[in-house]
Amino acid sequence: MVIMRSLFFEGNIQIGKSSCLRQLLRNSKLKVSGFAVVRIIHDQALLGFSIETLKTSIPPVNEVVRHRDAFLEKHNVFDTNVVTTVLKTVRDEMKTSTADALLLDEIGGREMLDEEIMALYKEILTGPLPCIGILKAERNLLKPFMSDEVKSTLINNRNKLIHYIEADGLVVDVADNPEKITGYFEKWMSANHKKIPPKQMFDGTSHV
Repeated sequence: MVIMRSLFFEGNIQIGKSSCLRQLLRNSKLKVSGFAVVRIIHDQALLGFSIETLKTSIPPVNEVVRHRDAFLEKHNVFDTNVVTTVLKTVRDEMKTSTADALLLDEIGGREMLDEEIMALYKEILTGPLPCIGILKAERNLLKPFMSDEVKSTLINNRNKLIHYIEADGLVVDVADNPEKITGYFEKWMSANHKKIPPKQMFDGTSHV
């Protein structure tokens, strides 16, 4: 039997993985810490991405643009320092947290090229709290313009993340069907928390 202390989902892009998982967590009434990436929309176009620590609630996948000091990515410019700051906050709060679990949504992107970030991921994924989240699939990670060295580093570091997760958990490829998340989520709830929420099927109305 697989110990499902940690549970991460990968799959095709923009099929609703984050929307489904965040909806299930809200319905579960668990106290969730961690972080979530949010799409920032301006004039019905994607402006960039923000990464937010979870203080009071789980944010939606898409938000209308508002003032932000920390964009993870804006106009295709990626800021590794934003990720580092958020992960340090999650790591430090985890040690004294009263949360039931950590949401990491999502991990496994370009930030894996940074050694400090990889060390923080290891601390968090092997820490005291059950983790659940989205792991970027390898097929969505590698780009034609990347050098062989960059591709090799990303693949190797992604395999390290999988190793940390699968030490006491599971990585599930849902392909193009986010509804698969529901069944695995309920098993994860049963393994880590006494109260299992009523089955909530994803309605498929919001995609990420």
